[in-house]
Amino acid sequence: MMKTFEHIGVSTNLLDDRKSLAASIERLADDFSVIEIEIENDARFWISASGFDVATEVDRCLAVKEKKGLYFSVHGPYLGVRADIANLNEKDRCCAVDLMLRSMALAAHIGATRFTFHPGLLTRDPDDFESLFAQLRKSLVVMAENAVRLGLTLCIENTGNERPRYIKLDDMRHDELCKEFGVRLTMDLVHFASFYGLEDNYLERLLPILEYVDNIHIADMNVPKHIHLPLGAGTYQYDRAIEFVFANGYTGNIIVEERGSKYSEIDYIKAAADYRRRLAAT
Repeated sequence: MMKTFEHIGVSTNLLDDRKSLAASIERLADDFSVIEIEIENDARFWISASGFDVATEVDRCLAVKEKKGLYFSVHGPYLGVRADIANLNEKDRCCAVDLMLRSMALAAHIGATRFTFHPGLLTRDPDDFESLFAQLRKSLVVMAENAVRLGLTLCIENTGNERPRYIKLDDMRHDELCKEFGVRLTMDLVHFASFYGLEDNYLERLLPILEYVDNIHIADMNVPKHIHLPLGAGTYQYDRAIEFVFANGYTGNIIVEERGSKYSEIDYIKAAADYRRRLAAT
């Protein structure tokens, strides 16, 4: 059985320069054996790059993975219409699904086993939600079929508060998608605490869906403000949350990810590495 510190990893989205997947991994591999690779911003280049360039980059990623004994997961694109798999415009939705499928293929090539994605964007009309959810389900039919072929586990991420453009799914909808399509959850605990973190015993709210959680995102925050801070820089009792999920049967990884406010990549990476070392010493 892995010890808690061995589950602590980081996302490449903490880095300023993410143009090279392999360089991002190399930057983090000395301090972490678990790395989540986000295919967003400059990293989207690798979804549409030439076959030779991609093959060379994949070989570099696999070489570091083997040399360092790393575990990879991948976070798919999520910014903008091009990544909106719930879009009501059928052409835009199909383009977004194609983007996800190419991202999933890249994830499989570099040896990742979990692929996190977002549920999509809201329209200005609140009456559109059921139509958006139907579009999301339509996209998942294709994505789930390809995930099986590629040997990937799809993980839909929960959305945080103070993000008015993003679709927010409740426990019932998450349960429905997990049962219908075999997807799992990436539980962002900052997102979760941005809704419930001021409640007494708010972590108990996780219990009905914890069985579906295969991946966890973590950061610090000034509860309930939805800004991801370096571990130790806010008021969130992230260590208590991590203890809670493992005590209740969780066996996956804990990924420190997402930057906000005034802090640098070094602030986030050093805080995560220090936390991992403290856990290893106990």
